[in-house]
Amino acid sequence: MNLADAQFEVAADQYRWLATRDISVADLRRYVDVVFSAPRVTDDAAPTPEHARLFTRIAPLFEHGRGNDLPGVRGTWWAAYNATTEYLAYLRGRNQDGRVDSLWFGDGAKLNRRALDTAMRMAA
Repeated sequence: MNLADAQFEVAADQYRWLATRDISVADLRRYVDVVFSAPRVTDDAAPTPEHARLFTRIAPLFEHGRGNDLPGVRGTWWAAYNATTEYLAYLRGRNQDGRVDSLWFGDGAKLNRRALDTAMRMAA
């Protein structure tokens, strides 16, 4: 029980820190590129069709996703991470059962971990 409590506190500290760091739209694009492994040759290069599709699904969640319009959250790295996790939990995949399975045991779990690690690194 103490281990679970300690892990929760570490995660909560990371989330609070992300909420103190502002993010630009350009950084949000780069974040989506890195998390979903859709790199571009240069920042000025046109996005791949896959990246453009992902960004058009995540960007509205960044602005108006669950809790992202709250003061102190809007426009932060926490909002970017939260938008990504909302996409993984509610929009990615064909059905809710597949999304849950992926988030717990599959590719979604890896992407969720990469999303947090990437946000922590890029926000620093």
